[in-house]
Amino acid sequence: MPETYRWDGTLPADALTTWDAITRHTAAWQWQIDYEPRLGGTERGLTPGGGIVAAWLPGRHFRTRAENADGWFNEIDFRLEAAGENTHLHFTHASPDIADDVVYAQCAGHTEFYLRSLEAYLRWFPGRPARCTEVDVPGSFAEVCERVGDRGEVYYRSAQFLGLKAGSTFVRVFGRDAWGGSVGVSVHAFDDSEFDWLSDLATTEAVSA
Repeated sequence: MPETYRWDGTLPADALTTWDAITRHTAAWQWQIDYEPRLGGTERGLTPGGGIVAAWLPGRHFRTRAENADGWFNEIDFRLEAAGENTHLHFTHASPDIADDVVYAQCAGHTEFYLRSLEAYLRWFPGRPARCTEVDVPGSFAEVCERVGDRGEVYYRSAQFLGLKAGSTFVRVFGRDAWGGSVGVSVHAFDDSEFDWLSDLATTEAVSA
């Protein structure tokens, strides 16, 4: 497989609002990542050892990169093109890790889900900060989706991922069991909503076949 994954799509917000979502409000559609807002600034939360901001052109181009002395690197690149009230996004993820078939499939699935969540955020909650909590949940993806039930409106669904809008929250299910991991559920709250049910879900016994 190639060492690069690409995604192109049109997002329902102007370029500066989209930029703000990518660089400041990652907890709303991804998880909490902190970027120092300047070229050469630090990245914390995306890669284990942190990285640097390698491109910083507000409303146009953002890139972050981590690397080590062995030649390993991980680079995430967002290029924004204004399209009236919308923004066309050219996204690239480059790393030798994703040359592996399984890792590439994981990268492709997760990235599509994250960017569709970014799209949903820009449609419903642009500019608003979020509190993000994620837990691992026992059981298969299908079982967890059934337990989550009809908590909200589906904004994304695939064989391994489910995204819901439930009032002023997003509820997301990650079917990482497809690759030998645990199913994850995250909640992204845009108000003071409480979600004690998430802890209950994490301790619920898996449904027996």
